[in-house]
Amino acid sequence: MEKPQDYIANADGWIAGKWCAKGTSLRMTAHAAKYEQVTLASDASPKVELTGALDDPLVKSTGLAAKAATETKKRARK
Repeated sequence: MEKPQDYIANADGWIAGKWCAKGTSLRMTAHAAKYEQVTLASDASPKVELTGALDDPLVKSTGLAAKAATETKKRARK
């Protein structure tokens, strides 16, 4: 018999017969999770949110400002 594991809902919707919001923690077996829109809690990456301006020296040292500028150029109207 399988042991239940912790999962996180990937999207709003019906999961295992219950309405769940995105990010809700669930406990189910691997067999049941195979048919649902869930991710194993240990595999889920942490939510990372960039705060502050891209002109911040700490952000510049990570290279995010350069990547943001490149994406802006690629997506801009010509």
